[in-house]
Amino acid sequence: MSPKLRILVGAAPEGPWSILAECLAAAGVELLVAPSDVTALAFPENWFPDALITLPAAYQQARFDQLDLDRWIGAEDAELTARFQLAQAVAQRVEDGGSVCVVHLVDACGMPGGFGAGGAMIASHATAGLSRGIALDLKSRVRSNVVALNPTRADIEALISLVGHFCGEQGSAISGQVAAISANRLQLFAQSRPVRVAHSDGPWSQDALAAQVQDWADDLPRLSRGAKL
Repeated sequence: MSPKLRILVGAAPEGPWSILAECLAAAGVELLVAPSDVTALAFPENWFPDALITLPAAYQQARFDQLDLDRWIGAEDAELTARFQLAQAVAQRVEDGGSVCVVHLVDACGMPGGFGAGGAMIASHATAGLSRGIALDLKSRVRSNVVALNPTRADIEALISLVGHFCGEQGSAISGQVAAISANRLQLFAQSRPVRVAHSDGPWSQDALAAQVQDWADDLPRLSRGAKL
């Protein structure tokens, strides 16, 4: 990665994500770490970021009906509000005619999610919505993507290579996407969009809706029969 690349990184919570800044510094980037209180963020004079990397909150590892509400509220504030504030600050920092790459990291267990990872899954999908909104609203100067990974050194090193691609000419058109990366695997996720459309000659009745839904049965998950989402 070019030593001239300037990257702003969100404050790392205690735990495995704290090695991200270390790995970025080892890759030779010019690094600025945001304070935990994002409102206190101050950019050095004439310092304009090429990229922003935001980090996930510490998720609760529990089934949905066992999640603690107070911990949920605190994590959601860190998950969405901090990402929002950092992305907005970077967007406002972009020079005239310039652009910036925003990468929102989420824990791999939250995309697409698994048993006991409801908190991570909900937060990760909310982050994907935030990222997509940024990408659509600010497409002329901000590229925003979500990347899921495990906070291991090997996966983070793969992530740094991907961020370098996003910031380069070949990756400059990639925005609004959701991907997952590991040391030896890259995945691109489909995103919510209509897959079937039906029309009715008059108001929908319960019988008409039942018939239409039955016609779409092969496209709907049947969890009671053991099908996967």
